[in-house]
Amino acid sequence: DGSLVWIGGIGTHPLYGTPEKYYIRKANSNGTTIWTQYYDDIRLNSLDKTYDGGYVFLGTKGGDGEGQFSLTKVDANGTTIWSNEYNSGISGTHAGYSVDEALDGGFIMTGYRFTNLGSEGDMQIWIQKVDIDGNSEWNNGQSYPNYNPSWGNSSYWDWAYSVKATSECGYIFTGYTIQDASTWGADSNTGH
Repeated sequence: DGSLVWIGGIGTHPLYGTPEKYYIRKANSNGTTIWTQYYDDIRLNSLDKTYDGGYVFLGTKGGDGEGQFSLTKVDANGTTIWSNEYNSGISGTHAGYSVDEALDGGFIMTGYRFTNLGSEGDMQIWIQKVDIDGNSEWNNGQSYPNYNPSWGNSSYWDWAYSVKATSECGYIFTGYTIQDASTWGADSNTGH
């Protein structure tokens, strides 16, 4: 129908410089707003149009140390159908960055969980799969496969910023890994 839908933020948080309020907005092909929904307590990061003509969006609800993935499904008019929060059961911040509709009508989402797990790194890629009604089906934390605890007290962070459902009923995600090398020397052969 030529309409546009996007997420954004307005205002500036006095401490963090991030938006104070987030929104999802739909406009017609001429740019005239059809509807806008505001969210005070969710930091929105990803939006996907669903097969039924509605939308699903992912963000993070809660502050440092207690954030959770927040997934909301709305219809074509912006009316909320359901909204759920998810975490891995491990205390720490869970930040949602990307959502995609799966072939089974459910949703796959990814981001990170800051867990301070020690031997598995400080921050892990976290993947969450839910059904069409937003009920959790499974979740999985992923760390860089060659993490070595002997590297000492360096910070080790894995992020995932994008996830897509594949035509083979699987999922692919992208992200990156960083390690704070300020407290140790890197091996010239491995970079570790």
